[in-house]
Amino acid sequence: MPEEHHLSFQGKYKKNHRIFVCMIEFHDALHIVLDHAAATGTQGISLDSACGRILALDVNAPSDLPPFSKSAMDGYACRKEDTENGMEVLEVIAAGKLPVHQIVPGTCSKIMTGALIPRGANAVLMVENATLHNRRVYGPRPGSDNIIRQGEDLKAGEPVLRAGTLLQPQHLSLLAMCGITTV
Repeated sequence: MPEEHHLSFQGKYKKNHRIFVCMIEFHDALHIVLDHAAATGTQGISLDSACGRILALDVNAPSDLPPFSKSAMDGYACRKEDTENGMEVLEVIAAGKLPVHQIVPGTCSKIMTGALIPRGANAVLMVENATLHNRRVYGPRPGSDNIIRQGEDLKAGEPVLRAGTLLQPQHLSLLAMCGITTV
């Protein structure tokens, strides 16, 4: 049986209104309110309606982000070790297009930013550093691979947001990037 709280009040009348002055400490009042507050339920809502709401449960990444290794810039997907000797261009890979050819020694594929890296490639030679001559591409060995690796931002199962997060636009865009449409 819940404990009863008896509060003592001092009061006086003023023009047909009674004014009460409570003699209780804030900490005690807070405990009384929290002890008697009913928990609200949870509900699933779309991201469109979620801004300003409190996240009830932890959210983990359902899959890797990005979901595949992709080019960080326009250039030529290649093997780093082949750039100085020249490479035959096999195909053009636009973002959203699947590569048809595998990169083997002496070959490359022209690739656009965000496009899937073909098998066998370990770097992207920046288009600014490439020279095309007789269907062959030449350039300096790339200093970095210029590839955004699968799962570089988030691995499947990693926490995206924790329960209790006040959802703001940046949180909603992160959830949308993960393919999550309701919270």
